[in-house]
Amino acid sequence: MASFFQRGAKAIRRRAFRLKQSVVRRMTPPPPPPLKVVVVGCGQIASTHMDGFQRTGLARVVAVSDIYLPALAKAAAQWREVRTFRDHRQMFRDIRPDIVSVCTWPQSHAEIIADAVAAEIPAILCEKPLALRMSEIDQIREAVDKKNLKFAVGHHYRFHPRYIRAAEIVKSGALGEIRSVTGHVVGSLFDNGPHLIDSVRFILGDPAIRRVACRCERSQGRFYQDIPAEDGASGEILFEGGLRCEFRTGDQSPGFFAIRVEGSQGWVEVGPSALEAGGPAQELAAQPLGPDCRTKQFGDFVRWVKGQQAGYPAVFEPSARAVELVLSCYESSRLGEPVNLPLMNRGEVIRDLFPDQAPARPSDGAFGPPPPAMMPGASPEPLAIDGGPRAAMEWFNNAACVGEEELKNLKRVIQSKYMNCTDGKETPALEREFAEAYGSHSAVASTSGTAAIHIALGALNLNPGDEVVTTPITDMGSIIPILACNCIPVFADVDPITGSITAESIARQITPRTKAVILVHLFGRPADLDPICALLEDKKIALIEDCCQAHFAEYKGRKVGTFGDFGCLSLQQSKQITCGDGGITLVNRPDLAERAALFADKGWDRAHGTRTHLFFGMNYRMTELQAAVARAQLAKLPGLLQGRRESAEHLRRLLRQIDGIETPDDPQGAVSSWWIFTFAIDEGRFGVGTEEFCNVLRVEGVPVRRQYLPSLVFEYPALKEQNTFGDSHFPFSAFPYTPPKGEDYPGFAEFQNRQVLIIWSNHARIAHAEAAAAAVRKVARYYEQLKTGTRPQSGTPVAQARQ
Repeated sequence: MASFFQRGAKAIRRRAFRLKQSVVRRMTPPPPPPLKVVVVGCGQIASTHMDGFQRTGLARVVAVSDIYLPALAKAAAQWREVRTFRDHRQMFRDIRPDIVSVCTWPQSHAEIIADAVAAEIPAILCEKPLALRMSEIDQIREAVDKKNLKFAVGHHYRFHPRYIRAAEIVKSGALGEIRSVTGHVVGSLFDNGPHLIDSVRFILGDPAIRRVACRCERSQGRFYQDIPAEDGASGEILFEGGLRCEFRTGDQSPGFFAIRVEGSQGWVEVGPSALEAGGPAQELAAQPLGPDCRTKQFGDFVRWVKGQQAGYPAVFEPSARAVELVLSCYESSRLGEPVNLPLMNRGEVIRDLFPDQAPARPSDGAFGPPPPAMMPGASPEPLAIDGGPRAAMEWFNNAACVGEEELKNLKRVIQSKYMNCTDGKETPALEREFAEAYGSHSAVASTSGTAAIHIALGALNLNPGDEVVTTPITDMGSIIPILACNCIPVFADVDPITGSITAESIARQITPRTKAVILVHLFGRPADLDPICALLEDKKIALIEDCCQAHFAEYKGRKVGTFGDFGCLSLQQSKQITCGDGGITLVNRPDLAERAALFADKGWDRAHGTRTHLFFGMNYRMTELQAAVARAQLAKLPGLLQGRRESAEHLRRLLRQIDGIETPDDPQGAVSSWWIFTFAIDEGRFGVGTEEFCNVLRVEGVPVRRQYLPSLVFEYPALKEQNTFGDSHFPFSAFPYTPPKGEDYPGFAEFQNRQVLIIWSNHARIAHAEAAAAAVRKVARYYEQLKTGTRPQSGTPVAQARQ
């Protein structure tokens, strides 16, 4: 009975407690939502602002803008939950933020700030320098004064704990009478000068300045942010009361950034990573410092904006004064005499001193006006660059598909205590399994795909000076073995659609010295093998298939790698299967099987039980650890390829339904293993270049790439300058050789210029294919309507400097 009453009492207490909690929750007001922040400019400093605001817990960045589409695409990939805009004014209208953070180059600050004020944004944080002309300072002051808003500038050394401590030491009087101040900083006056000058004023308690004298030296014609930049500068600032500060910048600076204040009783020297003091100030300098500068800067700013903090150290006036002092330095250098403040020249002070024109901007349109933005309501499908939802909100990764099977195999090797393949079982087993999976006579495991190709060439036992024909669009790993055999690489042009060399292009490069062809199955797509095999068989030329990107790809019912004398595979990290690094040489000619195996093991004939080396070979032995992982990966390969193929082929079907989008056709009977997916756009139909189209796709969330290689492989310095064996230029110097010319490879040029690449993965799924196709369809429709005039246009965004 007692137990019954006890249980009842406990139940009553629990219900009473829950009732009390419910009442407390109803009576406690919910916490205010975080302030909405937008960032204008997606350059390097934008990441600092994003992280700084997020760390406060009081604000959240919800959108970014940039007229430079590659920067916007990078931001979209880095912050997928954030909306993106190419026009900051549209972002202000759509988001109506609490804070705008301006991270552009200074040339555009005044206009962006005016737009933010017009949009009635209550708080603005602008990066330094605030402006490059005093007339722009006047414009900003006028715009800010019109509204009761919070305006601050990112002079973060006013928040740096070491600089704060240095200011406290000076204010405490521990140095006695201040007698001298010196400072230096790297970089140009207009860029880093505001940091130096503002920090000096901060440490000294923001004294007024009477006069500036400066000499700028410029002999190298430097530009920074399209502004003429001096090599270095030195000068003097005279404060009210007679205190002087000597400074050096740029090439004249002895270090990154430091300020030294000397007094009658001691001294203090401060930099971003060090604070030292002498005399009575020494004890103060050794005391613990406050929070890091970025945490304090953004936390103080948000609390100031929310009314939780009375003031903020880096408001408009000290920041404007820093700009005035920097510009006075340039004016003093131009006049050759000291300049009194206030500065009377309100114009182009820097260009008055250095009247050079800015260097030509890139010709790819990167800095030009962005595509016209749509009018509000003009389309139910706004682009992500105009704040619309991204077509691909999530994307797959390219991580290796490894797990318990690989760990189990590794454990077996570790427990066996045999990790070298000459005493182990894993590597021979891997060789047998690969040969069986492909239907080859045998296989040789090695350390890399490059080694696998070298083993094939070594087995052929070519003579120095023999020619090997291959493709100009491949990894250098396809070329290194040719040079290592002292042979001459010869390059055949590629098909402009598939990127593969063809029987016709190979035939044009064959000479009596041609002994082998290395055929690359590019991006996992089989080349057209029948005519190539027929050509080479007729001429008795060996065929090595480079299948490093094409595991289990098929041609007319057979796996690529089984048509030639050898098939070479890579197990490098990015491939369909991997053991980190490794290679497999499939041997399809029994008469070369022994030599291939011996070449990978220093020509060592271990069958006779004595140390004997039959011929020159390499040490390319795969370890048991690599082989153990590779065996598990090979067993997974069919399943991994099924998802990879289904998603890629689904994307190809969807893209073929979009007018103006071109996808390569496979050779008849070919099945790709899809290492990279490619397509092209009809630039004439859309009235837009491929590069711009790709930039817009990237903002939609599809990580497309352009140009697999930066140039033809033979234009790399190793080949173009023949940087091979010492300064001998061998083997090129020992045999008749005519260097290839880029203009003789029109197929490569067209492939390079037109094809759009998407790195494919075992993690790709149907949903990713549909998102990618939706993005392409969306962007294609936009440009098609823009070209035909069926889409209304708004004015282009302000022509800002690169953000």
